[in-house]
Amino acid sequence: MNEHFIIQLSEQLGSIVRRAKLMALPLTVADALPLIANRGQIVFGFDDATKTDFEELISKLLKNNKWSEKYSERFLSDQLLDIIAELIKDRQLNASQACIKKLVAGYESFTKENVVFIPIGGIALNLPELVVGNIKFRKIARDGNQEPFARLDSHIANTQWTRQHEEVKQRFFGGYGIIICAEFRVVAEPHRAEERAIEECNRVLELLRYSIPSLYKDFQRVEIGFLWEIIQSHGAVLTVESLTPAYHCSSRIIGPATLFEISETTLQALESLGIFQVGKILQKNQEANDFEKAILRAIHWHGTSVSQTEIENKFLNLLISIESLLTPKEKEPIANAIAEGVALVLGDDLRKRLHLKKRMKQLYGQRSGLSHGGSKEILESDLSHLQDIVGKLLVWAIRQVDKFKSHAELFDWIEEQKLS
Repeated sequence: MNEHFIIQLSEQLGSIVRRAKLMALPLTVADALPLIANRGQIVFGFDDATKTDFEELISKLLKNNKWSEKYSERFLSDQLLDIIAELIKDRQLNASQACIKKLVAGYESFTKENVVFIPIGGIALNLPELVVGNIKFRKIARDGNQEPFARLDSHIANTQWTRQHEEVKQRFFGGYGIIICAEFRVVAEPHRAEERAIEECNRVLELLRYSIPSLYKDFQRVEIGFLWEIIQSHGAVLTVESLTPAYHCSSRIIGPATLFEISETTLQALESLGIFQVGKILQKNQEANDFEKAILRAIHWHGTSVSQTEIENKFLNLLISIESLLTPKEKEPIANAIAEGVALVLGDDLRKRLHLKKRMKQLYGQRSGLSHGGSKEILESDLSHLQDIVGKLLVWAIRQVDKFKSHAELFDWIEEQKLS
């Protein structure tokens, strides 16, 4: 990493540290902030602007410097919060450059390989193993002397470890004695190793699904995927260091489906979201005006996003939802028009509008990478921000149904806001 970039990151970290609000336990309602970190002896929080800068710092490292190969957003966030806590505790508010250099050195010297094991459902493996891309499919028996449990079993003499070990096995195997497993090796911290394993496994499963129509008849229902998806139950992903018995086991749960409860409380929430207002639009059938139809399209794509499982697909569908409302007919740059539209609709002062426009252009700029094979790095914070923007935009649009009788009237209003 070049010296200029280190200085830039250090200045941004220093600014965040100076704006962090030191807090005392127990916290009260008055202490409510968008981000609060409890690091042992030090508790501090960030306001909206500081939280945004903190997330931008993480984004710069993960995306621009490609740290996402080894580090997850969660892992890097924890490291930076620890650094901020130390700087506050030791009152060394100007030592951010040394901390950034230490963080960089830690990343560059990180060489731990982790092996991730993911239970797979819907596959009958009649070969010793199958390697497709970076994924190896193989069988693992609950009572067999196989990796990774052969290595983990060597520590079974420890009573506490034995109990924990059996719990891990139960979560991993469920009620099965033998499972098909996808194995993935990568140099990365455990959480990022798991994320990358899921990504790689999804790509290989998509490839296998591509072959299904050629191998099976239409009436044969063939489903392959992660075991917890296929059986709609509990599951687990096991990540083990390749040279030690150190491991991380994360639970995966799908189902049973949670009922959508309809009660007096729910009705109030549905009313505030505009559900019944949109219900009236649906009753119009073909008589809805083009602004109302734009709202229906936006809601459709928002709903499609909710039903997706992969973060990239959720993200793309949310962007299409915004486009349904804010894409002008004129041939002006779409990204700029949408960013300005979001800012003018949701920002109630100049500072907030400038921030929203900048953030929306950043989010929209990631679309081409997703659609055309460029960078695919969508962070959880990116998705969270976009979900918040689309949710607020939809509520606002539904409340304007009586104001705008056409889509063109919405764009006329946006032009008026630019000049006001």
